[in-house]
Amino acid sequence: MQTFWTNIAEKYWEANDLEQKQRVLTSLFLEWKKWKLIELGCGNWKLIGEIIKRNKKIDILWVDYNKEMIKCAQEQFPEIRFVSWDMANIQNVIWDNWFDFVVCINSIHNLPNYETIDNFFQKMKEITNNNWHIIFDIRNCFNPFINYWYSKNRKKWLHFFTLNKNKILKSFWNEFETILDQWIIYSSLEEAGKHRANIFIKIVYYLYLILVKFTFFAPYQFIILRKR
Repeated sequence: MQTFWTNIAEKYWEANDLEQKQRVLTSLFLEWKKWKLIELGCGNWKLIGEIIKRNKKIDILWVDYNKEMIKCAQEQFPEIRFVSWDMANIQNVIWDNWFDFVVCINSIHNLPNYETIDNFFQKMKEITNNNWHIIFDIRNCFNPFINYWYSKNRKKWLHFFTLNKNKILKSFWNEFETILDQWIIYSSLEEAGKHRANIFIKIVYYLYLILVKFTFFAPYQFIILRKR
């Protein structure tokens, strides 16, 4: 996976897709807020840019395990703290303080296995300050297309995993309340970047857009939780 992310680091910011919708939702939620935030799996700089565009006062620590991604982000934001660290090993790290906002967007599905994902969620709970928030997303296990492509990626030894939203939220229920639980989908062929495709692709993708409007099949789930 390190090689995979290193190879796409300089171009990763060019994508304008469903991931970008989640970055905007995150930055809107954090607008005007202060206190301490940690982003786990920060990538290069797209979410950083969205947050800073709306909030320059929040105290942020950015973490990613790929040094090339961090290099790209550091060039854009030299004043920001970045840490090169593998979030898959979050359960082995002892934090000396808590964070008011723990953010992990577009990254959890890249952890190496389901056991690591479960441990990761547990550690996110532990480092969240009283009465504050966890912001994350998952790839929906009931979306047949994501399941198909992710299974193909796993055969290439790339880490891509889908999750069941209800099971995840159930694991948080005793300690957190749900502030936002939103399916993330494309609303049109134009938004999906398929409006100039050939007629066959347009028809197939149009049918897909109809399918994912039934939220059971929506590809991404964006979630904000608040500690009780």
